[in-house]
Amino acid sequence: MKILIISDVYPPYASGVSTVTFNLATGLAKLGHQVVVLTVGGGLRSKIEFNGFLKVVRLPSVFIPLRKEMIVSPLALMRVLKIIQKEAPEVVHIHTFFGLGIAGYFAAKKVKIPVVATNHILPGNVVGFLPFGGLFEGLISAQLWRYNRFFYQRCAYVTAPTQTALDVLKKHVPLKNAAAVSNGIDLSKFGPRVFSKEEARRRLGLEDLPWILFVGRLAKEKRVDFLLKAFVLLEKKLKTGLLIVGTGPEELALRNLTKRLRLKEVFFSGFVSEEKLKDYYQAADVFVLPSKSELQGLVCLEAAAYGVPLIGAKSVALPELIKDGVNGYLFNPESETDLAEKLLKILSSKGLQEELRKGALESVRRHDLSQTIKNYEAIYSECVRKNQGEKQAMKQVS
Repeated sequence: MKILIISDVYPPYASGVSTVTFNLATGLAKLGHQVVVLTVGGGLRSKIEFNGFLKVVRLPSVFIPLRKEMIVSPLALMRVLKIIQKEAPEVVHIHTFFGLGIAGYFAAKKVKIPVVATNHILPGNVVGFLPFGGLFEGLISAQLWRYNRFFYQRCAYVTAPTQTALDVLKKHVPLKNAAAVSNGIDLSKFGPRVFSKEEARRRLGLEDLPWILFVGRLAKEKRVDFLLKAFVLLEKKLKTGLLIVGTGPEELALRNLTKRLRLKEVFFSGFVSEEKLKDYYQAADVFVLPSKSELQGLVCLEAAAYGVPLIGAKSVALPELIKDGVNGYLFNPESETDLAEKLLKILSSKGLQEELRKGALESVRRHDLSQTIKNYEAIYSECVRKNQGEKQAMKQVS
């Protein structure tokens, strides 16, 4: 099958969506599908890269003023249309509903190719990326939901990574063909444990302490500042350490907050390679995701693949993944004290850690990337079949 995947974020840009699109595209290509990824980051001219059987086209791009980590492609519609006409895909799968995503939607519609779209972000999350967005959050969110309705209800098929995320979308957007499809995780790459916890810590140069781990983009919506404040409360009861893995626009502010709070056992790794990231997962006693806006939480799946107990905010889709006393605990997203207490509960009991470790390993199995790819193959096939039937019916009428 010929498949065009469109995303405004793709490696080396680090985010959950870029990881998801890379994993899906690579997995489909390995199965023999003809896959082309269309993304930004080409500089002044388009660039074409080949990763095995996978072709990546990077369009000419510029940085957004005031948001230097965000890149857009000018004249996207014209360029995307040319790519679609040249590559002639049977189906287009869009992962970002802005920029290249909306250009891809119009271009695919023009040449009558079915569009599958995956929703990875809520309008409330977008506000944080906009200059002065916080001042007009309600108004901007309302307009973004209007845009969501325009975009998603016209797609041939819509997916979201969890049932919770899909239900939120359905409350605002009437959808005919839709399903929850996990982002998936390649369990052949993450887990089982290669190094002992002690060896992983030696490799990272860490003390023999209980270690808490956060992995993700250091942005406001991830609420790492909330985690730091909870860590202050935890330190009063237990000597422990906190590993913050990742980078982003809030990194400097978070480092400064760490200094103001006089936290000594907090370490910022910056960006790390995938191999180095595995060491961090294997060194951790517990993984924390304090964000209130996760539609799945890919990093939780990665941590669970190594048997790391999970702690997450009781908000949006995290309760679908994290079960109290089974693979971790949920905390009140407005209570730093509750987060500190949940951390203390796990870190104080080796027996509980072992129970949660087993639960984490069991819970992640149903999210294997191979099943995600099978689900998308079925969705693509259904969309292509319907599109061919519609074209045939139009020929007979004419």
